[in-house]
Amino acid sequence: SMRRKIQQEDLERLFPRGITDTFAIELYDFYNSIINGRKPEVDGMEAYKDMAIPLGFYESAMLNKPIKVKDVEELRVEEYQKEINEKLLLV
Repeated sequence: SMRRKIQQEDLERLFPRGITDTFAIELYDFYNSIINGRKPEVDGMEAYKDMAIPLGFYESAMLNKPIKVKDVEELRVEEYQKEINEKLLLV
């Protein structure tokens, strides 16, 4: 397997404390970035842009037409998101 070929130091960096769940790794990195005063590997803006992709699928399905990811990123399309925003009092 690929993990057997990775040096131990790299293995600990990629899978800290043996954690293999990607969401847990991201949370662990975020925690460590706060404790150690460094920027996390995935910052808020990068995560926001990453989320625009699946949200684009939802927007496209709701509107029954193709949606550009950029339009989701720039909040030009948020029909799907509108109800969520209203319930969270974000609008």
